[in-house]
Amino acid sequence: MSVRDKVQAASDLPYERVAVPEWSDNGTPLEFYVHALMGTERDRIEQDAVAERAESEDDRVRNIRARFVVAATYEDEARTRRVFREDDVEWLGRKSAKALDRLYEPTARLSGISKEDVKELAKNSVAAEAADSTSA
Repeated sequence: MSVRDKVQAASDLPYERVAVPEWSDNGTPLEFYVHALMGTERDRIEQDAVAERAESEDDRVRNIRARFVVAATYEDEARTRRVFREDDVEWLGRKSAKALDRLYEPTARLSGISKEDVKELAKNSVAAEAADSTSA
C-alpha cells in the first residue's frame, strides 16, 4: 500500500460524546457527538467569515463558536445526522455560553482550532476587506 493510499485510508476524524446538562430532557442531559471538522468544513467557515462585510474584527467572528458547533455536532457516531442546520447559527449563538462552550471546546480541540486561529481569522477578514476597498 502506498503512502497516499495509507493517508486516504486513515481514520483521522476523532469524535467525543458530550453531555450538555444545561439542555436536558426531563432532567437527563442531552448528549451529542462532536466530531473533528473535515478540512473542507473548516475552510468553508473561515472563508465565510473572511467574506463577511462588517464594521469590526469582533463582528466578523460573531457567532464563530456557533458556526463551528453547527458543522461538528451530530446525533450519532457515524456522522449521518447533524443536530443543527446552517440557519440555526443565529439562535444557537443566543443560547447559554456555557452550554455552547461544552460543544465548541471539543470541536476546537479535535479540529486543531486555537484562540490564535480565531484572532487571526478576524485580522485576515479586516485585511481582506481593506484590500478589496483599495482595489475597487
